Amino acid sequence: MNKKNILIVGNYGANNFGDELVLKNILTIFHEGKSCVVSSSPRYTKEHFRVDSCFPFPSGIRSFFSSIFMGRIFKTIKYYATSDMVIFGGGTLFTSEEPITIWIWSVQILPAIILRKKIICFGQGVGEIRGKFSKWIVKKIFSRFDKIILRDRESEKILRAIGVKKEIEIAPDPVFAMKLKKAKGGEILVALRDWKFLQKDFSQVLSEFLEWAYSEFGLKARFLIFDRADQDMSERTAKKITSYKAEITEIDFDNFENVFSKGSFALNFRLHASIICFIMGIPCIGFAYEDKVRRMFQENDKSQYAMGIQDVDVEKIKEKFRDLTRKNSMLK
Repeated sequence: MNKKNILIVGNYGANNFGDELVLKNILTIFHEGKSCVVSSSPRYTKEHFRVDSCFPFPSGIRSFFSSIFMGRIFKTIKYYATSDMVIFGGGTLFTSEEPITIWIWSVQILPAIILRKKIICFGQGVGEIRGKFSKWIVKKIFSRFDKIILRDRESEKILRAIGVKKEIEIAPDPVFAMKLKKAKGGEILVALRDWKFLQKDFSQVLSEFLEWAYSEFGLKARFLIFDRADQDMSERTAKKITSYKAEITEIDFDNFENVFSKGSFALNFRLHASIICFIMGIPCIGFAYEDKVRRMFQENDKSQYAMGIQDVDVEKIKEKFRDLTRKNSMLK
């Protein structure tokens, strides 16, 4: 019996380790098919995951003509056309927090809709959708899916509010399927992301907390790079720590489990850094730069440990740290 051709569409090959973790687990879950992944870097995806890969469908005029000139679009169309099923996810692909994403991901899934492919929306979150046109687009797209599996209940409420009537299932983020060893402790892990609404003195506040944690508990900070965009903020914050030299580590498939195994505590912007912490038993605070962080903590009965990114001060972080200390033997 021939294997089904499965096309996987999502934010892959874009130098974001969290999204690559999602892809790895989607490939594991749908292992019975022959997979092709739509990727910003097909060569990377093909080498690391041993699957076929193609470039995304062009979403702008310049990229459209470039794709034709280089012949990429024809290969992409071929994979859409020959697929038996399309897996669309995960991550938060539709949100008005970054309005351009609604257009980009609508374009990526439109060929599958036009070709009447079976489409499974898998492991996605949906952000706030603002504006009549955006709501209309998102409603039309999700109403064409054969199956919708979301990672949190608030995403379902958003889709219901804009008129999506399809049956919706709720399941954990695909990364929760990983089997990882429990952490032994020894460091504070910090996974930052710069963000447009971040308070101006956030790096200073965070560095003061990390200085305090070292003086009180002997825990040094290790900054984790999930995406190249994290580097600058991590370096700025690390330089403000004067009592020791904080390490900065780029996370990849070869080192992530060993790096996280050293965590006694974590401060995370990156959603999948917090998910890894949950799996490995590392107490953590999640900075909710987008609502998806707050939702994920809420879904896992840890909503009190999700903090906003405005009006943050050292004492607020200490308070949550002390609360986690009382509840986790790793920090005692």
